[in-house]
Amino acid sequence: MSHLITPNPSSSPARNTSTDGSDDIVPVDWKAKYMALEAHSRLSKRKRSGNQTEGPGSITQQGRGIRLLVSLFLDPAQIVAAGEAYEQNRQEPLVFDEFNDELTEEQEKEIAERRPDERLFTSYSLLLQLVPGLLYQLTHCDNPDDLTSYYIQLNKGANDSRSDDIGRITRLLANLINTDRYSKEILQFDFTPPAKNQDGQTIRDQHGKTVRQYAPILTQERSNRGVQHDICGGLLSSTDCDWKDENVRVAARKFDPDSTHSASFLCRVFFQGFEHKPGDLYDGFLQSHYLVNCYKSVFLGPSSVKNNENVPPAAKRSKVNVGQARNVATKLQMNGRVTGRSVAYIAVLTHFCLTNAEQWTEEFGGFLYSSMYNFIVDYFEAARVGTAHRERADTLLAWWDSQIFPNHPSTRTVSKTTANTIARLRGHS
Repeated sequence: MSHLITPNPSSSPARNTSTDGSDDIVPVDWKAKYMALEAHSRLSKRKRSGNQTEGPGSITQQGRGIRLLVSLFLDPAQIVAAGEAYEQNRQEPLVFDEFNDELTEEQEKEIAERRPDERLFTSYSLLLQLVPGLLYQLTHCDNPDDLTSYYIQLNKGANDSRSDDIGRITRLLANLINTDRYSKEILQFDFTPPAKNQDGQTIRDQHGKTVRQYAPILTQERSNRGVQHDICGGLLSSTDCDWKDENVRVAARKFDPDSTHSASFLCRVFFQGFEHKPGDLYDGFLQSHYLVNCYKSVFLGPSSVKNNENVPPAAKRSKVNVGQARNVATKLQMNGRVTGRSVAYIAVLTHFCLTNAEQWTEEFGGFLYSSMYNFIVDYFEAARVGTAHRERADTLLAWWDSQIFPNHPSTRTVSKTTANTIARLRGHS
């Protein structure tokens, strides 16, 4: 804690001992020193508190939803700059379905060039909706330093929230996987060698059967996860990877550049039952019950997840009256609607929390998480109205609504919200 030093009228002047032993009186301007210390104290408090960062209406608190609903990787200042640039240089809408399997090389190039700008502009629109005070700052703030401070506080809230969610999901996954470790859908990834005695011989039971070993229990930290852990490695793997093949597992653990472990973002942890159907790559995609449980834990609270009793509680916070307690979904005014970006947020964090990364990073284990996030966002947002992929994406969002907000009056059969947003963005009003 910082303590102010106030001048004491009875204090003696400061003394400086000269080299010849005599004491020289050095006058001290106590008022100037007090003012300097006061300014330093206020600045320190401002840095620590982020301009009352813990208050419900503070700028930092307003920023806590940015990573969840707007952009997992971009800072507010980057989003605003990109959004304003896009408004000044809008392009003509596409005249073809970008998810068509028979696109020409020219069409694929055009999509690759324009989609990042469209994604950024959607981020800009969502940011203005999420942070009501931002538009006022952009139109009325005359001091660049004040706007910079505003951005810093928003970004602090955004990153603090992401850090909290990573911790929450890390703990939850340990509980889920440890509980399911003997289930068929988890055992399909566990190829732990059988137990051996000191002589290297396989241990057998009284019936002559091999004593099976299982992958280690997951701790509440990520230190024993990643590709070295059979279950985590299998869940992390892309559907192009045959995790049953020992050579494939060895290549993944050596981070062989030719390894198929990170060949695509269609990772097994994202699929219903952790399996995909070869005939339809997207059947069950983003419908994993682990994703649903992680989503509930973040947006509805840990108590919304079944079999979550063994998850250690997070650090204690100040007490809040029951009547005042609200979950994240309510605070962010989601109104019973799951968004594609919120699913992308949970998917990336779930994948990351299966790794043994020591801290949050954009790239790990061959996966570039910013690209993974963009891929999932585009899966929901990029398909044109009237296409088969648009219908698939809307149906998937409806499924998510039924999982997260089953009793909410606004739960949709098929949502057109995202489609209409993209349509207007591209000029299909």
